[in-house]
Amino acid sequence: MADIRTGQSGEHEAGLPDVFTLYAPLLARLRAAAPVDRQESLLVDEAVGVWSRPGFDTFLSVASLRFEPFDYQLQAARSALRRMRGRAIPADEVGLGKTIEAGLILAELRLRGLADRTLVITPAGLVTQWQEELERKFGVPTVLAGRDRDAPGWERDAPGRQPGAGSADRPVAVASLAAARRSSPR
Repeated sequence: MADIRTGQSGEHEAGLPDVFTLYAPLLARLRAAAPVDRQESLLVDEAVGVWSRPGFDTFLSVASLRFEPFDYQLQAARSALRRMRGRAIPADEVGLGKTIEAGLILAELRLRGLADRTLVITPAGLVTQWQEELERKFGVPTVLAGRDRDAPGWERDAPGRQPGAGSADRPVAVASLAAARRSSPR
């Protein structure tokens, strides 16, 4: 093997190329160190995984969206995720995209495994809109919650879905304000 610095070939006493002699002190320290504790190693691996996740400046869910959100919608969702840790109530003017902003927040939290179970409470006239937007634009499965189960379309919402199948597969419950006030019999 050629030396990176000189371009000449050379072998070290131990059969290693000369370039590896730079690492001899490190190798000696590693050989002299105590054995690695398996539990500690797993904990370090988990910490590295957490640290390597992108922050909320990067939207992981955008690639899976079925539409192109406006910049102001992404900015509102980013702000809610970063400063409010996803716990926000979008309260913009009518028609600016509160459903989209909330859907962006929800999609991002679900993709990151931070929203295992979700309930969307909305006025009765918007239940269908929320279901359609979440399913069509975000690919998020939905199910009607509470007494809204008597509403048309209940049967199509979650046939064969397994509870606890993971946040990405678990449907988002959508309920009207009235249905959320009532307790549903089990």
